[in-house]
Amino acid sequence: MLKKTYIIFLFALFYNLSEAQIFSLPSNEPTTTNPGNEPKPVKIIPSDGSNFIYKNEMSGQLLIGTRGIGFNLRRAQNMTIEKKRLFEFDIAYINHPKEYKIKTRNNDFRSAKNYSYGKINSCFFLRGGVGFQNRLYRKGDRKSVEIRYNTNFGLSAAFLKPIYVYLFPNDNRNYEKVRHDPSIQSNIFQSSGSGPIIAGRASYFEGINEMKVVPGLYAKLSAMIEYGSNPQELKALEIGVIADGFLRPLDIMQFYNKEQIVVSLYASIVFGKKWF
Repeated sequence: MLKKTYIIFLFALFYNLSEAQIFSLPSNEPTTTNPGNEPKPVKIIPSDGSNFIYKNEMSGQLLIGTRGIGFNLRRAQNMTIEKKRLFEFDIAYINHPKEYKIKTRNNDFRSAKNYSYGKINSCFFLRGGVGFQNRLYRKGDRKSVEIRYNTNFGLSAAFLKPIYVYLFPNDNRNYEKVRHDPSIQSNIFQSSGSGPIIAGRASYFEGINEMKVVPGLYAKLSAMIEYGSNPQELKALEIGVIADGFLRPLDIMQFYNKEQIVVSLYASIVFGKKWF
């Protein structure tokens, strides 16, 4: 009887040891039994992309300003979550604040176009520069807005092209095409005794070989309000001020002082794309 009890006791002890948890000191060897076959982490991206910052951005905008209209092309790259580096290019046609259009009234000479009396050079600016964009207010959800401000600076160049006009013929001669000189020419509303009368402006491309370039610098400060709901698209409104300074004054209008520093306010609609 004692022998049978002893055998049952040993069998129960062996069974308990086989089912027990055995603790040991940690080992320096890797615990993975199949290295190289571990599953890779999965990056879960929400369908609206709202929790991700897009690193790259490309946009274009039409500038409507107090001194003319233009077009801007801008490339942006994230430096931090709140700051971007900007690269931009502008082209803008510049008007003089004192110019006004005179409509031609000569039905016999259709080549003549409306002109600005006293404007001796047409002018447009090319700008290329860098800058930074900082975020002031971040979107709370897809239907809210984001507010940023931009600071840009760089090189500017003014292109001045002489304006040519047609003069009414005298003594049965043909219409004469000459460079506009308001000191010796009269507009259609002035008396004919004050000089040859202008019939209208010639083609814009007349005098393009006489174009002059004046180098300079520019600085721009603007605020941008992004309102688009698609995180991969850029839709925004931008308002700002641009100051261009040149090495010598720009001769756009006769009878008025030449400008060496041109300041203009502008507003624009911005469209673009974002990507990682």
